[in-house]
Amino acid sequence: MLTISIYALLGLTIASIEVFRFSRQRRIDAVTFFNLYYFLFFVFAPINVILFGEAVVRQKYAYYAFGHGDEVTALCLLLAYLLFVLGFSVNPSLGKWSALKTRAVETYSVRHAARIAVVFFVIGSLAMAYNVAQVGGLLEVIRQAPNIRSGEFMFESRFVFIRQFLSFLSCAFILFLAVYLGKKINHARVTAADRAALFVMAIAFFYYALAAAGRREFIYPVLLYYLVSASAGHRIGLKGAAVVMLVLLAGLVSTSLAISALLGVDRIAPYADEVLGVAYLNTVQGIADSFIHFVGMQHAPLWEFGFLTDLVELPLQLVPSRLFEFDRGRGMFGETTRFLLGEGLADDLSGEEAPGLHGYLLVNFGYPGMFLLFFFLGAAYRWLHNVFEPAERTDAVGWLFYWWVFFGFLVLFREGVIALVIKQHASWWLAIGLLMLTGRRLGGTRSA
Repeated sequence: MLTISIYALLGLTIASIEVFRFSRQRRIDAVTFFNLYYFLFFVFAPINVILFGEAVVRQKYAYYAFGHGDEVTALCLLLAYLLFVLGFSVNPSLGKWSALKTRAVETYSVRHAARIAVVFFVIGSLAMAYNVAQVGGLLEVIRQAPNIRSGEFMFESRFVFIRQFLSFLSCAFILFLAVYLGKKINHARVTAADRAALFVMAIAFFYYALAAAGRREFIYPVLLYYLVSASAGHRIGLKGAAVVMLVLLAGLVSTSLAISALLGVDRIAPYADEVLGVAYLNTVQGIADSFIHFVGMQHAPLWEFGFLTDLVELPLQLVPSRLFEFDRGRGMFGETTRFLLGEGLADDLSGEEAPGLHGYLLVNFGYPGMFLLFFFLGAAYRWLHNVFEPAERTDAVGWLFYWWVFFGFLVLFREGVIALVIKQHASWWLAIGLLMLTGRRLGGTRSA
């Protein structure tokens, strides 16, 4: 009960801070996003793990070996949060005068953004064509999606790295959606070609999400659309909100169930009476990963996995190993997986277990270093907020960049491995870089 009480105190602290902030500014921003994330992963998840045990945990070995933590675990998560908020609050003007920040009456050109979206769509389409050819057909890609995701489906080609460009389809869709939204907000002309392009990109995105067999591939773009719309002052209405909720619920139920339904009702019929329970357990299991990983890392000696080993290994993580015929191994990622699962994964399987940011900082810097760095992470979060917040509220493309940055920050928070942030969302960072170099202009979105 004491441990649950500390988590409840953390939850009340988060809620109080957010209510106070919203009463003053009445809008959603990156801090709201962080507060929601922290509440779900380090309040909601721990309480569920304590109450329901292994039923809401995917890493059974870690749960049986290390348990669900104790009061020290809860106090660490509480103190880390408070230091992060303190770091964010210390210097409100941090980054406001950065050269990267857009100035008054300066927006990102929707014309440049649309061109980049089209180029990214072509790149993603070529990668998908390669993927379909390798697997053996459009429907076969969906049927084999879970096996491809886990690594059980083997690709023999040396050019398998091309599949990394599949995510460009999702990036193209959400970027063009921001262009479309920007035109609507600023009452610019939306052409038939715009609508046709958006429709084609939406179909390709939906297929990509099914082929990826993951929930986040569905959920992230939907959340991004809602956040960009809300940030830019565009009301999506009741119908739009209903669509957003339905897609989010479909994603939370899990893409694996959706794929099973697509391939045959008989595969999910045995679970028909328990679908809500299965969906709840699957959702909590995914959310609880970061908490269980931190509990595990509390039992790992300092420098158990080397000191900042992942940064040393980063260059090799970004080079196609099959193309250049070398074995980079799993590195630190493999060691943390072995520690949390009790055994290493087979050579060709994926599904590694990352330490999470709390755990990563703990095993590299100890408790004092972890707490100190959370303070500086809060300051870095403030800098990013001030730099990427658009000067013009109606700059939908600018708001997309803003939310991409903070989605990336929370991926780092969840995984604790910088290579995953770079590789999984390389299309985001490339789009931001290209638009920062070529896509700014004065005069607002309408004239762009």
